[in-house]
Amino acid sequence: MTLVLTYTTPLFTAHVSDRLLTSEGSTFDTAANKTVVVHGRDGCIVMSYTGAAYIRGQTTDNWLAEQLYGRDLGPPGFGAGPSDLPDIGLALRRLAVGATALPEAWHRHCGLFAGGGFQWPVGKPRRARPVQWTVERWDASDRTYRAHEVLQRRRNRHAFIAIPGSTPLQPKVYDLGKRLTALGNDIDGIVALMIDAVREAAEESPYIGKDCMSVVITHRGYIRVQFFGAQQHTGSALPGISLPYIQNVPVAFSPWIIGAGIFSPPTEMIGTINISSQALLVEMIAPDPGVPRFQLRPQGRPSAPGWRSQWPLPGDE
Repeated sequence: MTLVLTYTTPLFTAHVSDRLLTSEGSTFDTAANKTVVVHGRDGCIVMSYTGAAYIRGQTTDNWLAEQLYGRDLGPPGFGAGPSDLPDIGLALRRLAVGATALPEAWHRHCGLFAGGGFQWPVGKPRRARPVQWTVERWDASDRTYRAHEVLQRRRNRHAFIAIPGSTPLQPKVYDLGKRLTALGNDIDGIVALMIDAVREAAEESPYIGKDCMSVVITHRGYIRVQFFGAQQHTGSALPGISLPYIQNVPVAFSPWIIGAGIFSPPTEMIGTINISSQALLVEMIAPDPGVPRFQLRPQGRPSAPGWRSQWPLPGDE
């Protein structure tokens, strides 16, 4: 299980998801990425998933990034970003088609996708409008996924959604939405309240984690990514010119980010990193390492447990 919260206003979208994966009732991965940020030619959105964590041995966040990006991700690594940016609406419909075609193992977990951000007429980012989307099965008896725009155009300019609907948070969603609205444009307060809600739900469910990934997208193209760990995570700072190898340095994590000027897989970070292009500014926040060091490297992930038995390929049966 996962808990994904999205709160959208005319000025910003705040998105929070937990990071826990479980297998057969036990903790499998406490820092799994479930989030993808895509900046396209007509918008910028953040999406997270709930459901099976692996698809044919591939992590579901990688599969989600491929569907939204519209092409193979290639080998792990960082780049300057695609020259042919995806269309957000078409990307979400492509995601729906891809999810519908997934095997029975995915559908047994009733996976779905949700998020929000902004869309605009092509070439006119100053006319951005807030959006929220879900990609889900509308009928439990039907495997067909559909992309649904939750925040209708020119109506209900504030919206809050929480997925899935079976978590301990569900009875409190309406009240939480009112509390978020009462905070106005206090982005930090809104993110903090959403994180508190995830952690309160985690106290009641062993399938929700207390570590959270937050993404804030503003209507002017600023993206802020920040990892909130329930406990401090540490890593190693690799040696450099006149710089020693250092262990037990505070680290943070980031999600998939694909857009104009940036192609970044889920990362382990030392120090805050800013990436600026003509179209957007991305700030990836990490704790002060206490040393003159900044580092960005792909986050390691465990292999799927027994994935071939769960996701048989043609010829495997």
